[in-house]
This record gives sequence, structure tokens and C-alpha cells, in this order.
Amino acid sequence: RKMKPSIVSLLFLSFVVFGFMTMTPALASASPGSETSPVMRRDGGENELDKRWPMAGQNAQRTSCNPSSKWHGANETGGFAVIASAAFGRINAAPIIGFNGTIYVSHNDGRRAPLLTALPHATPQKWTAVWTHELVAETLPFSSPTLTSSGRIIVMLKDHMEAVDSRTGQRLWDRPFRSSQSTVLSAQQYAIPVLYVGSSDRRLYCIGEATSDEIWHFEAHGSINTSPSLAPDGTIVFGCDEGYLYGLDAASGRVYWTYNARHAINLSPNIDAQGRVFFMAADNTIYCVNQGKLMWRQVMPAMTASPMALSDESGVLAVAIRNTVWAFNKNTGSTLWHTSLDAGIVASISIDGLGSILIGTVAGTFYILSGQAGQVLWQQTIHPITLSATTGVNRMYLSTTNGIVSAFYPKYPVI
Repeated sequence: RKMKPSIVSLLFLSFVVFGFMTMTPALASASPGSETSPVMRRDGGENELDKRWPMAGQNAQRTSCNPSSKWHGANETGGFAVIASAAFGRINAAPIIGFNGTIYVSHNDGRRAPLLTALPHATPQKWTAVWTHELVAETLPFSSPTLTSSGRIIVMLKDHMEAVDSRTGQRLWDRPFRSSQSTVLSAQQYAIPVLYVGSSDRRLYCIGEATSDEIWHFEAHGSINTSPSLAPDGTIVFGCDEGYLYGLDAASGRVYWTYNARHAINLSPNIDAQGRVFFMAADNTIYCVNQGKLMWRQVMPAMTASPMALSDESGVLAVAIRNTVWAFNKNTGSTLWHTSLDAGIVASISIDGLGSILIGTVAGTFYILSGQAGQVLWQQTIHPITLSATTGVNRMYLSTTNGIVSAFYPKYPVI
């Protein structure tokens, strides 16, 4: 409803704008956290982001779709194979994939403080930690960490935010923060990296990535439990538990539009290439909204336990409810198909570059489904799957709350 930038914030922005106007090209391209870290972009060319899974939902639109990750189904013999596994004690959130295929996972091995561990690109010969860092908290994070384009890993804890150098595992900063289930969104504004994160104090914060200083905040109608998403036009989109969906200017926090679903929004919205927003509210209804205007809605038999997934390439919006995967035409909201699996689904759906849907059940079966028809292309019993599949180029990581992370590769990868 209202934004309250402080005097310090205004002075900071003035300094940033002035610095951007006078910055040399060499300084403008410098990466404070990793000198060789490529900038995340979605420009149609060689896209470093597509090779990674650096945040919850894979990208700033939270689509949970990685175009560069392509997996064969049952029509190819062999499917995929396990090449490495590691035990971590307990895991509450799926790992992320960073530069050079390094994965990062938050876990607890019985110590008082939770840990953040970096593992190299999985190979059959060796899969041991590059580094392990002890976090400044007593409670294991419930959301995946976020890897920024500057090479910093941002971890949301119960009452803290912490930044860790992705190369060394050294703490860069930590700050008190009244957190929620929200995951950090990393973006570039004013030529500097910033972070967006929601809080249980009803505020969405824009924070400087290098220093953790607040730039601005926006006060919503209710507690913010969703992770913010970024639309292609630079709009920050998020919901609150009072049923409001917001679209804010990412640079200033000014309100562009709102939509009132009248029921709590506690899962992160998905955004397609046209800027349309898809979300599910506590009335068991999926909504499609464009610039704050309702395009369509679909009433479901129950509430989903995990975020939806979206493929711009295939035009499919997928959601898991109880033991069934549903697919909808993202343009019209019409049902394309629904497929029941062998047990309940609490893991998030992932979609690959072929439009195939990757999902596991609590019974331990992992499925690859056709995105267009919903038939089972491939399945294998592994272990109880309670977290989403994190996919990169020719690597997939499955993890469970019992602390096992397994690395897979396709026997017949698509190039």
C-alpha cells in the first residue's frame, strides 16, 4: 500500500545513479563475488542461466523449466543412471546448480548450526565437498538458497539473511531479518545487484546485494510467504496471505497494479514470456492475470502442496494435487490431461527443454511424463522424493528430507 524509503536509502540511490553515469565500462562489468561469473540473461543467444538452476524455480520468472535440460523417455532404452550419491543428515530444500555445475545444498548433520555445502559437478570417480560453511542460525532453512550473478549465495534463515562467497564458502555478511517461507530473488537495478525478499512483517524488501543495506520496502496487506518473481518488463510480482497479488516497479517499489483473489496466496507465482502471471490461491483456484486483470481461472479439487511449473515452449502449465499431475493450456486455462501416479506428491514439478514433466512421489517413484499427453515415458523406484528435481545440462539432482542427494545423467542425452 505504501512505500517508506529512508533518507539513507534516497542518498544511496542518488550515489548509485551518479556512479552509474560516471562508471567506466571495465568497472560496470566487474563481478564482486566472482571475477569470471557470467551475467544471467535471457536474450535468445548463448544463455549461461539455462545451464544452471541458481534459485528456486530455476529463473526469475519461477517457471521451474530449464530449456537446456533434455531427457529421453521410454522410447530410448536405458533412461538415466545414478552416478553419485551423498548423505547430508537432513535437507528441507532442494539444492541449486551454479557455475561450472557446482551444486549447493543446505543441510544439518546433527550439529547445532545448519551447514551449506558446495559439491562439484558430479562424476562417477569422485563426489566430495569443495567446502562446507556453518550458517549463523539454529534452524535449517526451509527454502533453497539463491546464487546471484555476482557469485554470492544468499540463504534465508529463521531470523537472518546470510551471504556466502560461492568460491570459498566464506561469510560475506549477515543481517537480522524477520523472515517467512520466501526465497530471495536476485536482479540488477541501477547497474548494481539487488535482492528482493518478502517477510512476515508484511513488507517486501529491496536490499543491496553487496552490503545488505535496505534500498526500499513496500508494505502489503498481509504477511508475504511467496517468493517474488520478476516479469520480463521489470515488474516484481508476489502475493500475500490476505489474497492480494501485487505488481511493483522493481527499481522504485511503486505499485503498477494489484489483483484481489480474496484468498491467501502462499505459493510463488509463475510468469510467462508475455508477462502473464499464474498463481494458485487458498480457494483451490488457479488464476491467470495480465497487468492485474483476470484472464481465466480454473477451480481444482484441492490445494496443491507445491509450486506449479510452466513451459513457454510447449504452452503447458502443470500442477500436482494429491497423487495427480494436471496440465492446462496456459493461454486458455483448458484442461489438457491429468495423470494419477502411485502415491502422493509433495515435491515441486520440473519441466525440461522437451516439455517433459519430471516429478517424484512419496512412495519413491520418479516419473518422466509427456507434457503434451501425460503418458508415462519413464519411471523408476529410487527413494521417497519430497523435494523437486533440480536439472542442469545432462545432470539431474534428486534430494529428500532424509538427507540423500543423488546425481543422475541421461544414458542418451539430447544435444
